[in-house]
Amino acid sequence: MPDHHTPQFLELQKQQTKVINADVGGFFRAWAAGTVAGGGPFAAIFLWQAIDWQSRESLALVLIPLRVAASVSLLGMLLIALPATALLRSNGAETIRTYCAIGLVGGAVLSCAVTAAFFVPISIEDVAWQPFAVIGGLGAFGGLAASFVWGRHRAKLREIADPASARQANPIHELLH
Repeated sequence: MPDHHTPQFLELQKQQTKVINADVGGFFRAWAAGTVAGGGPFAAIFLWQAIDWQSRESLALVLIPLRVAASVSLLGMLLIALPATALLRSNGAETIRTYCAIGLVGGAVLSCAVTAAFFVPISIEDVAWQPFAVIGGLGAFGGLAASFVWGRHRAKLREIADPASARQANPIHELLH
């Protein structure tokens, strides 16, 4: 039976705690990036309108796109990003490009699904394709931003865990700088 009070065990426990704390921080940074990228364009439009209308009530409109984007981004992180991370990690296929591809497609599909869920009570046949294109595009952009931040975070964690596997510096880049 291993002794849980040996210096090696305690050091391993400290490292695992650091990784868990780093994962939580990376998760929230990725969530924030997805929120701002997905809801930011509509928030900027609403802010422009709020400034034009010059009323406090119109300023509350600015938060609506960010709240919706935060909800969809969190849903995407929980339903798409975390399971994808487990799958990619188990297969040894974690790359930023893979994360970005998953985020791009997942963000578009998830945001279109959420949009369809809101339009179903209205009768989906009466809804044009334009809202799906706009919302799907913003979802894809938000998913791409969130997955890029998450993929970079995961790459940094891999470098910390195994510095020998970090890519070698480009010698030409080193000569230029």
